[in-house]
Amino acid sequence: MGCCQTSVPDNLNIFGVAFSTDMFSNGEQNYFSPCSYGFVVDGDWFSFDPRYARLSYFKEDYGDGVPLVLDWVVDNETCIKAKNLPSYACQAANSNCIDALDDSGYLCSCSQGYDGNPYLKGGCRDINECDNPSLYTCNGKCKNTDAATRVLAH
Repeated sequence: MGCCQTSVPDNLNIFGVAFSTDMFSNGEQNYFSPCSYGFVVDGDWFSFDPRYARLSYFKEDYGDGVPLVLDWVVDNETCIKAKNLPSYACQAANSNCIDALDDSGYLCSCSQGYDGNPYLKGGCRDINECDNPSLYTCNGKCKNTDAATRVLAH
């Protein structure tokens, strides 16, 4: 009840945050805070302020959210072994498998020219460079082509 903080252990397989209205059956929630919220953040980055017991102060300071960095891998196989398993995680057609640096598993990423979620079928979609001229300069009239076509053309 009220505010709490805890460390997240290494090698965590699942993490969840839940709030129960039963905890505040005698109206204590309104005394502490009119709301509930939870987030995961680097402990060195965040410093709790007692004002955050009121949501308006937390939103004032972190209205756009808090940064989160996850360092994780899939399974404990290399890409070569994982590609032959039914549990292979790189589901998108335009995705690549990347071995973890310490050989403890693998990661998936969208192929160059694609963006999205490589863990979902159809998750990596062609980037339309014309939509973002500040990142992709174009001299003349811009016309998007599929990334697979661009690779074959070069």
